[in-house]
Amino acid sequence: MVADLPLAVGEVVAAGAPAAVVADLSGWLIETTDLREADAVRVTVGAPAVARADALPGDQLTGAVTAVGGVAGDDQGDTVYPVTIRLDPTDAPLRWGMTVFTTIDPEGEAEAIAAATPDEIVAEGIVLPATAAELAFATGGVVAEVVAAEGQAVAAGEPLVRLDDSAVAAALALSLIHI
Repeated sequence: MVADLPLAVGEVVAAGAPAAVVADLSGWLIETTDLREADAVRVTVGAPAVARADALPGDQLTGAVTAVGGVAGDDQGDTVYPVTIRLDPTDAPLRWGMTVFTTIDPEGEAEAIAAATPDEIVAEGIVLPATAAELAFATGGVVAEVVAAEGQAVAAGEPLVRLDDSAVAAALALSLIHI
């Protein structure tokens, strides 16, 4: 699906500049944003997790830790590490970037999360698609046509935007004259 397509006909785009974002929204991840270092060392891959989205207070999301970041970040003076949680399939109307509050059981017992044990780890995070890619043009140019629209389903290799290639063709023709 086309998640972001911020270009318009006539706009000049540079080579390598972001042109579109595509994502598969059939699977979701959570990436924590404030998991402190004291808690991060207790989290293991495979540990069960439960999350609740601010926007969906009645929906409980379940999943498991798939990665624990190895490079620290800073959150208001605290050293924090990102933890990635792959969510189990859900019908909840999740959106990219939603805020969630996660609970992780470092002992790996899903039942312990429901019982709210003192060993559980709580962190804030954001919802991300399981697969996403930022696309860019290999060469710059002027947008001639925007073929796709945000929210549209697309397949690999399907054009999203076409550039006017007349300037490139003219430059190539000129260079061939001077050979």
